[in-house]
Amino acid sequence: RLDAGNKVKAYSETVRVPLRNPAGAKKMKISWKKVGTNDWWWVIDNIEVNDQQPATFSVQPRVAFPAPDSATISWQAAAQRAVLYYGEGKEKTLKEKRELQGQDGRFEATLTGLEPATTYRYRIALLEDGKPRLSEMFDFDTRFNLSPAPVVAPVDLSPDIRTLCDIALEVAAEQNGYLLILGLEDGTLAAALAAKSRFHIVAADSDPTILAAVRKTLHAAGILGHRVSVVSLGNPERTSWTDGFADLILSEKNSPPVSDEECLRLLRPDGGALLLASPRNSSTFQKAEGRWEKAGALAIFRRRELDGAKDWTHQYGTAGNAAYTGEALGDVSATSGMAVQWIGRPGGDFGIDRQPRMPAPLAAKGRLFHQGMNRLVALNAFNGAVLWSYEIPSLRRLNVAHDCSNWCVDDEHVYLAIRNRLWMLDAKTGELRHALLLPAKERKSHDWGFVAQEDDLIVGSAVRANSAYRKFWGGEAWYDKVGVAVTQVCSNRLFGYRKSTAKGIWAYGRGLILNPTLALHDGKIYFLENRSLKLPAESNSRVSDRKLWLDLTTVCLDAKTGKVIWEKPGPKPAHLTEKVGFIQAAYGIATAHGYLAVLSEGTVNESGAYQKKGAFRCTSYQKDGDVKWTTESPWSADHHGTHITHPVVTEDRLYFSPQIHDLKTGQPLGKAYGPRRGCSTVVATKNALMFRILGEGSSPLGLWNKDTGSVSRFMRLRPSCWLNTIPTQGMLLIPEGGAGCSCGGWMETSIGLIPRRPVSSPLPSPSSK
Repeated sequence: RLDAGNKVKAYSETVRVPLRNPAGAKKMKISWKKVGTNDWWWVIDNIEVNDQQPATFSVQPRVAFPAPDSATISWQAAAQRAVLYYGEGKEKTLKEKRELQGQDGRFEATLTGLEPATTYRYRIALLEDGKPRLSEMFDFDTRFNLSPAPVVAPVDLSPDIRTLCDIALEVAAEQNGYLLILGLEDGTLAAALAAKSRFHIVAADSDPTILAAVRKTLHAAGILGHRVSVVSLGNPERTSWTDGFADLILSEKNSPPVSDEECLRLLRPDGGALLLASPRNSSTFQKAEGRWEKAGALAIFRRRELDGAKDWTHQYGTAGNAAYTGEALGDVSATSGMAVQWIGRPGGDFGIDRQPRMPAPLAAKGRLFHQGMNRLVALNAFNGAVLWSYEIPSLRRLNVAHDCSNWCVDDEHVYLAIRNRLWMLDAKTGELRHALLLPAKERKSHDWGFVAQEDDLIVGSAVRANSAYRKFWGGEAWYDKVGVAVTQVCSNRLFGYRKSTAKGIWAYGRGLILNPTLALHDGKIYFLENRSLKLPAESNSRVSDRKLWLDLTTVCLDAKTGKVIWEKPGPKPAHLTEKVGFIQAAYGIATAHGYLAVLSEGTVNESGAYQKKGAFRCTSYQKDGDVKWTTESPWSADHHGTHITHPVVTEDRLYFSPQIHDLKTGQPLGKAYGPRRGCSTVVATKNALMFRILGEGSSPLGLWNKDTGSVSRFMRLRPSCWLNTIPTQGMLLIPEGGAGCSCGGWMETSIGLIPRRPVSSPLPSPSSK
């Protein structure tokens, strides 16, 4: 895109388009046209046509950052040799190359000496029978290299220090974050821990002489500041640090020079470790939330999760899409009850834009996972530290409101759909453990669509290749325009894997399965399916044919075997026919109450004219498949995402936008939540709904009290236009997703908020093991 002065002002991209060449054709005519309404200039600066088959990867390329000036590019392919071409590409050429020999089809190259804040481009040539098969152009940006700088360990470490370092890093819940050393001798332990890990070390003491000596030593070693902070302890009864930020607490002295209460206050929930010479049996520890463990000759107190804390493992919290997990959030119902726990990375430049309805962030076991512009990052949920990150050119999936998310998580793994594979990444380190295949029939022609997990089970689906939405420019990329034939992404195969073996166990396919309606709960997978509509042979899995909605079947499968438990006639539109009408969105929600099938439909007259209104229509299926009730709730608006808002299901309520219904009967309660601005969808905690609240402060993010209907706001915090604000881990986690919004002066930063006074209950007295 160029501005008036013909200067490049925005993102440029290389696009590879496969073309079919009829037999005997010697000439080809290529044409293109402007699509969209934005007043931008688009320039095609080069067209290259060749008859070479492009490089194909069994596992798509990814880029990791092991050090501040290096990047490791990895991929898998059915080739023995490859050439990696790379460089900044400033002169329209990649000057550097690396010749590689594959190891069982695995390739890896670490590039060093990279410049900071620089975009590098790379291209891969796979060499098969001496002929190169060239990939499209990829890139990565070193602005998003968030690796800590390495430091050199002291040479003369004593055996005791070495042992203490090894034990400390072994028992730490993460590989990155904050280690707190309370009480110093000479700072050797701090230097050794920094050298052996990716942690930032906070070293504290109350003696000014010791502090000065340690700072001098660490400064001379080049460690002070960027990897180790040396600070005054202050009041040992109440230090200045925020609650629950330290992943590990230990001391260079015989014991930390602070009270037991203060040690526990500073220790992060859900895995934080306090390392001591021996267990303590004070009343503080007897009442504390955690347990004692042994680590060699030392004792560890391991803090448990916050009371009422829940994981957010799928797009809408649960595999059943409830947009509510039971998270108590410390019983908070107003923003005044929350405090800043951490603030920082990633910022607005990490993502794409607030509009295109990206996959939601996820969180489990004290880790927060977030996607951006073909990149993802894992953060420490309790202190915001970067655990690991990837740049993945094939990652991007948009318009999840009419498709489904591309990932889910549990305590151990991140399950990430990339093209025709499901990557199982180690949640702690990011290491690729498995790359699961589609069923044999779909492997060459399909991509991985839906993914969900429960217990030892993974459920996936197959969609035709290139069905996922990737476009983010222009008004049509808001994906909520009303009154048109709205496209749904549909799967034609559903299947199950066992986590423990990474082996497939069943497959099912009888028709077109609507991806947004897939919901997994308590060993059952539910969905809406059309068994009569056939897709054209050359099309992808995006369906806009109105006939999709006229012959729906509601299906419930046993998620462990793939066998049909029941199938019933699906919901029917109120106005849509083969020739007129539209369904704006469709959702499926599974909970202990059964399955809810929701159609958001616009109202049209007999001639098809849109009547400027619509409604959410919901059918409730009991566990045996019988229809318990049907209900409808009118739209409050038909723009800014309001008419495609995902419903919220709690223990006894069903929240549309904005009407509230009784979950047992489906009857409206005569109440509404709000006032709501729109844009983002809605999620719930035990005591509140969370959304963008209309009015004061350009309509920021806020809480709506379920009991009183009162609203409170986080001024200058804006959510994305779908979902980036998740109540989880006993906190409110908001990785940045609102950048690009022009309707207010927003803080474009990631932030973690925690209840000011977390609710906790005493546990039985821990005992040494």
